[in-house]
Amino acid sequence: GLYWLAIPLSVNTRTNNLKKNKKIVIDDGLSFAGGATGIANYSLNLYRGLRESLDDDSAVHLREYRLICRLPSHLRRLSYLSYINATGALGGSHLVHYTNYYAPLTRRRNGPAYVVTIHDMAAWTVPEVFSSNYLRFIRPIVRRTASIADAVITVSQTVREEIIHYLQVPEEKVHVCHNIVGIGDEKITGNGNNSDDGHILFVGVIDVNKNVSTLVRAFARLARDENNRHVKLVLAGKKRGGFPAVEKEMRRHRLEGRVLIPGYVEEKQLMKFYAEAKALVMPSVYEGFGIPVIEAMKCNVPVIASDIPVFREIAGGAASFYGDPLRDDLLSDAMQKVLSSESLRNELIEKGSRQAKIYSKENFIDRHLKVYKKVIA
Repeated sequence: GLYWLAIPLSVNTRTNNLKKNKKIVIDDGLSFAGGATGIANYSLNLYRGLRESLDDDSAVHLREYRLICRLPSHLRRLSYLSYINATGALGGSHLVHYTNYYAPLTRRRNGPAYVVTIHDMAAWTVPEVFSSNYLRFIRPIVRRTASIADAVITVSQTVREEIIHYLQVPEEKVHVCHNIVGIGDEKITGNGNNSDDGHILFVGVIDVNKNVSTLVRAFARLARDENNRHVKLVLAGKKRGGFPAVEKEMRRHRLEGRVLIPGYVEEKQLMKFYAEAKALVMPSVYEGFGIPVIEAMKCNVPVIASDIPVFREIAGGAASFYGDPLRDDLLSDAMQKVLSSESLRNELIEKGSRQAKIYSKENFIDRHLKVYKKVIA
């Protein structure tokens, strides 16, 4: 939807006082269609955080793309792009923040400033994840969006460097505003560390870049050990392009009953999965950020992650890293170490709890408002 924000002068000092009555539109770019995932939560966290920063909550209004979201999936994106290009600035806004890669491809004279969030550069770094038709569609649009925007926001320093490299965007135009997570703010009950029936957890869409098939192979190795006979693997997320490979590995290793695939789950159920998890495993070959890493840390769940630049950046030294993401033997060894060592689990939980505090709502909102101020001051 579209969130209208009239930001007054009386906002507290940490919001970097924008000029009185500047109107800002947050455009979520259909990210809520089909269930809220990372980008939708980013938009929602931004909306809620900005609203809490205002003295007058009535200044915040929600406008949704209800009709476009009802269209078949293959028509939504084209309809949305046609709409934003046709309408441009709405309601005399001073700045429009497009949070889902896309922005209008042209600018209107005396129109608002544009800010766009580019969450990752997967279409350039892991093109094998996408169809050739999609690459021909997405690359020119993102390149044009980055070129025409007054500022580009991204969620990690890793992606910032990729944007500068692949899109040839000036360094001073690209800003890092780390993601935050809402889950884990309330203390969860139970902990998989204290249960023989706890599970290993993966959270995220089951797509090629997530490398979940390697996790299934690694779990098959782990499951052969009699000491792990009660441990299950839970894959919580939408089934995408990586799912056929996951099914193939499950059949090959006869893991029916040991691997649970609930699909997309709502927050209440996800909290339950975290509460019963012995560890979160993120075997990705590429990510823009990796929100489940921070969710797990906030929920006191040890994190095992592939050794890729963005996980090193986001998790710091608070995760158990393993080398080549495609090496199931390395991942299996990493999982076995965490499962078998209470001291290692406790160390990861303690470090993770500290690391998660970096990703505060205050920092998240501050960084965005600094970008807004720079663009429309």
